[in-house]
Amino acid sequence: MHPSVTVTHRLTAADSTPHALRRLRTALVVLVVVALAGGLTTFLGAQSTARAVDEDVVPTTGAVSAVWTQLRDLDGRFTDCGACPGVLAGGEHHAVVADAVQRLGVLAQRPASDDADRQLLQVVQGLLIRYLALLEQAGVAIGRGQPLLAEAHLRYAHDLLDGSVLVELAEFRGAVRADLRAQRTSGWRQPATALLWIVPVLVCLALLVLTQRYLASRFRRRLNVPLAAATVGLAVMAVGIAQPWWGAADDFRRATRGLTPLVGPGNTPPPPPSAALVADAARAADGHSLPYLLVGLAVVLVALIAVGVQRRIDEYGGGA
Repeated sequence: MHPSVTVTHRLTAADSTPHALRRLRTALVVLVVVALAGGLTTFLGAQSTARAVDEDVVPTTGAVSAVWTQLRDLDGRFTDCGACPGVLAGGEHHAVVADAVQRLGVLAQRPASDDADRQLLQVVQGLLIRYLALLEQAGVAIGRGQPLLAEAHLRYAHDLLDGSVLVELAEFRGAVRADLRAQRTSGWRQPATALLWIVPVLVCLALLVLTQRYLASRFRRRLNVPLAAATVGLAVMAVGIAQPWWGAADDFRRATRGLTPLVGPGNTPPPPPSAALVADAARAADGHSLPYLLVGLAVVLVALIAVGVQRRIDEYGGGA
């Protein structure tokens, strides 16, 4: 027997040629379906981690930075009590605290927030209301000509902000850091997960090559065009499935590495995510249409395999 037919001989031994071809056709179709299922599973899993970073971690980091900065800026305007009457009379502190409370309410509704996160943010909201009340009391004291009392209220407000509000925000930032770590180290991002689709793709490619050599040996033709096209198409499908590991992998790594110091521990003001970081996260999460393209390509592959094998069955006179 020709060496190229050794593997396929085991599939076709003791069978008539038409029946053997049907078995090969079934095996190839099953392998394409298995490769597609494994590929879609790993692709969607990897994409879910990128979307979590883009749609949750990045905006949450930006919101925490904005709240932190606006509260720090507001509190800094009360360090010089000579300017306090104008600041308090302008009512800007109402708008700043109200905006911070609203942002925290939005953060509490983020998909990744659990009960502990929501409770922590509710505590911060309550502390901010207390902070606003102290500012109001300082304004009343100034209006009554009691500068020392106003200064005491402002000092209490500053201590409340530094010693409680920002400390609790730093703890929430730790929860965001844990979410980022979970996405970065997700099993869907590990190389071993790719075996779910690499193994069936390689087996299918090998069987496609062996099937064509088997057909060439049996029918004295060098090339089966549909099966050759299916072989190329399967390689293209593999490249598409691997997109999260090569095309978007660098974007994902840059985004997560850039976010790590922004959600780091400590009571220091966190800078907002840069435009480049936001762009990296968005590119890593892109590719929503690729699963549909992979399914369409798999349908074409199954059709090519069916046509390529059926032609030889008909030629042999074996019918469908």
